[in-house]
Amino acid sequence: MRLAAAFACVIFLSWLGILPGHAEKRVALVIGNSAYQSAPPLPNTKNDAADMADALKAVGFDTIVATDLDKRGMDDAFRRFARLARDADAALFYYAGHGMQFAGANYLLPIDAKLQDEADVP
Repeated sequence: MRLAAAFACVIFLSWLGILPGHAEKRVALVIGNSAYQSAPPLPNTKNDAADMADALKAVGFDTIVATDLDKRGMDDAFRRFARLARDADAALFYYAGHGMQFAGANYLLPIDAKLQDEADVP
């Protein structure tokens, strides 16, 4: 299944025209969160993130890979990615982990997220 997902990613990226030779600077941020402290753990997210990172590296992306990030770690990873993406020809973000929607806005959850009610949503 993971091999099929990685193959699909390569096919999709080739369809977009961002395989090596088409874009000079390609950057990606891949996050796989699984070890949640206040939510059920996710057994496959680290493997999915690793497979996606391998597929992206194979087509020439400079890839930041991070797993099991707390809020501070996610903020740091997003900052690093934003700096790399400023002058990139192509930028891609992949996330495997828990997420939620509140008041029409989507949120990615760090592993230390502890939400009791709507006041806990930033």
